Amino acid sequence: MSDAPTPAPPTPPRRHPILSVLMVIAGLILLLPGVCALVFSPMAATDPSLLGLILICFAISAGGVMLIVGAVRGPKPPRSHDFDGGPGNPDGRGGYR
Repeated sequence: MSDAPTPAPPTPPRRHPILSVLMVIAGLILLLPGVCALVFSPMAATDPSLLGLILICFAISAGGVMLIVGAVRGPKPPRSHDFDGGPGNPDGRGGYR
């Protein structure tokens, strides 16, 4: 009985480098409202009506940070349990959960 070589695990999908660069650029642009919010946050201490605007700017910047982190990390590999090929689908062909 010989042991057959096990196949190599599939490589994760790659993202085109230009798309990663565009994601980083868009993330940097989304960081600008947070920088402005940091500059004008001392004004929020005297004018509480600006607090909502500053919080929205920080939320937009958080999205920019997430976009930059996603561009640097790359795409996630597909999880094998996301696709259910079992009898759960009425036509028997399986499908996504």
